[in-house]
Amino acid sequence: MGNGSLDKKFKALSSQNRRKIILYLRDGGKCAGDIANQFPVSAPSISYHLSVLEKSQLISSVHLEGFIYYYLNFEEMEEVIQWLNKILSKA
Repeated sequence: MGNGSLDKKFKALSSQNRRKIILYLRDGGKCAGDIANQFPVSAPSISYHLSVLEKSQLISSVHLEGFIYYYLNFEEMEEVIQWLNKILSKA
């Protein structure tokens, strides 16, 4: 759990669109097209957001039959939760 990793996660979470993507993925994996259809922004913009989330390791992707499916990495989300819990335990 290095600080660089946590920094990337918080940077990824700094975008409202990326947070909405995470919420959309909480119930299971979705293909890129389904994700893009949920937002009033261009497909390249969604692709960029997915890339940022994937580089931060908050999501992962699987290529299946010509489609890319994205999934939450709950284990990686735990790093963010643990850091936030440190703050809450001091309150």
